[in-house]
Amino acid sequence: MLRRQNYGESDMIVSLLTEDHGQLDCFARSARRSRKRFGAGLDYFVLGMATIKASNKKNTLANLTNFDVVEDWSTQITTTMHRVQLATYVNLLVRLSTGQANDPAVFSFMTGALRSISKASVGDFERLLSKIELGVANAAGILDLSAPELHASPDYRDSVFEIATPYSQRDSSNEICEAQMLKSVYQQAFVSLRLHFGDRLPSRPVFS
Repeated sequence: MLRRQNYGESDMIVSLLTEDHGQLDCFARSARRSRKRFGAGLDYFVLGMATIKASNKKNTLANLTNFDVVEDWSTQITTTMHRVQLATYVNLLVRLSTGQANDPAVFSFMTGALRSISKASVGDFERLLSKIELGVANAAGILDLSAPELHASPDYRDSVFEIATPYSQRDSSNEICEAQMLKSVYQQAFVSLRLHFGDRLPSRPVFS
């Protein structure tokens, strides 16, 4: 779920990121009362199967009638403020990206990112932040990682952020060179996001 808003006494309006249709805004009737139909599914940082019915009325929201949880990362993510900051940053970046992006790639990226954040430890956050920005830039088509100068192969489903070093600069005897090139790719990803989204780009989390 990308966004939710209470409506009336018991209803909700929610924005869901879907694999096949990108971002969908839906009306969830009695969502704040019915644990049977929605359970914990309308929490942030949850993956599930949604049952959505199109409205018969023009210019009205689709109806979300059921949500079954498949994976719930919310408990692990909300155990530390740094995880919450990082997961919220991902949410905001994805909300900016949907509607102009390759939606299946963005969906795959977001699920992999949340899964990784839920397992992250204190020493992982800074590098994970850079990998998230690189992943968003690639999934949204803002930065082309297939370009020869940025040849890389992120695996979004397993370890979403295992980014290969640009092949033209790979040198097994020189780890410093490899690390510098990877840092350069991360920096280029952030600059690309800043140029593309401008003032809409959310503030980066600060880990102290």
